[in-house]
Amino acid sequence: MTKICLDTDVVLDFLKGHKAAVAKIRHYVDNDELSITSLTFFELVSAIKKKGRVLPILDNLTLLPFEKKAALRANRIHESIQAQKMEIGMRELMNSAICIENGAWLYTKNRAPYEGVEGLRFI
Repeated sequence: MTKICLDTDVVLDFLKGHKAAVAKIRHYVDNDELSITSLTFFELVSAIKKKGRVLPILDNLTLLPFEKKAALRANRIHESIQAQKMEIGMRELMNSAICIENGAWLYTKNRAPYEGVEGLRFI
């Protein structure tokens, strides 16, 4: 079973009923373990007005925390990105570290901000 971490954009598309996102997530829910990072959880509950409708959906996903191992991994990623003369946003840095530390594949619509992160795997 593959652990798949859904990025905020993908979850929002699912909640809005976008057919491609719904179909893909339904496929993965039957075959894999779906998760979100603690950062994505925060972004979703902050952005969504009807929390009562959304929280039960999020409760069915594994929550991957930003903890000590992920923080140390984020630091290594940041140093590597800087050495390559590249930049990465704090959100992408932290989400990357959480995914890598938990052996999760990232499912996002926008890979560009994650470019250059060694070891990050995408769906």
